Amino acid sequence: MSNGIYYNFADKLLKLSHIHKYFSKVIGYKKSKKMGLSYPLYKFTINPNSKAKFCIVAGVHGDEIAGPWSILELMKRPKFFKKEICYQIFPLLNPTGFELRKRFNDKRCDPNCLNKKTLKSKNYKEIQSFYQEVKDEEFEIFISMHEDLDQDKVYQYIYERDFEPIYRKLFKNERKWKTGKIYGDKSDGMGLIKNIHDHSLEDRLFSMGKSKISLATETPGELSLDKRISMNLNNLKILNDYLLLSITLEQ
Repeated sequence: MSNGIYYNFADKLLKLSHIHKYFSKVIGYKKSKKMGLSYPLYKFTINPNSKAKFCIVAGVHGDEIAGPWSILELMKRPKFFKKEICYQIFPLLNPTGFELRKRFNDKRCDPNCLNKKTLKSKNYKEIQSFYQEVKDEEFEIFISMHEDLDQDKVYQYIYERDFEPIYRKLFKNERKWKTGKIYGDKSDGMGLIKNIHDHSLEDRLFSMGKSKISLATETPGELSLDKRISMNLNNLKILNDYLLLSITLEQ
C-alpha cells in the first residue's frame, strides 16, 4: 500500500500557497494506527480580513477525488480570489480515505456527519478539527464538493428558507438527474434535493445559522476527471460572481 498519495497532494497545495502567498494552517492531525502515519489536515485562507466569507470544502469522502483536484486547480488561479471576499478552503478532509481510495476513513466511519456524537468520538478527528475552525464563523456561502461514482448526471443537496435562484444557476448546461426521488429523498425533478436533515456538513452549517447559502454538489463519477473538475470550477465561479455582485449591491 502506498502512503505517499496524500502527502504528494498536500505538497502541491503548499507549494502553490507559498507561490501565491495564501495563508496555510494545520488545523489538526488524523492519526492512523492501521496505516502507521499521522496525516496533517490543512486549511488555506485568502484575504482573511475581508468581511464576506466563502467556505469551500472537498475530499469528505476519500474516493471522491474530483473535489480535491478542483481545489488544486483553483489555487493555480489567483485572479479567481477577489479582495472583497475571505476564502476559507479545506481541500481534503478525509486523508486516510483518500489514501485508501475508500469512501469512509480508516475507521470505516463516514466523516460527512456533524453532531454531538461525532464531535466526541475518537473515530471522527477530521470533523472535530474542521468544526473548531468554523464554529464561530458566519459564511455567506458554504459548498462541499462531492461526486456520485455511479452516476452520469448531476444533482445537488441545497438548503434554503426562501427561494434562492443561485442554486438553479449551477450545473446549468449539464445533464441533471430528473427523477422525483434521489436515493429515497424527494427531488424537484431537476436534480435539487432540498433541506434534508441528514447531519451532513452542509445541513449542519445551515441549520446552525452559520451559512446563508449552503450546498453539496454531486458531479457524475462516470464522466472523465477533467470534465468533473471543469464542472466544479464553473460552479465555484458562478458562486463567486454571485457573492461579489451581492457585496457590490450592498455598498
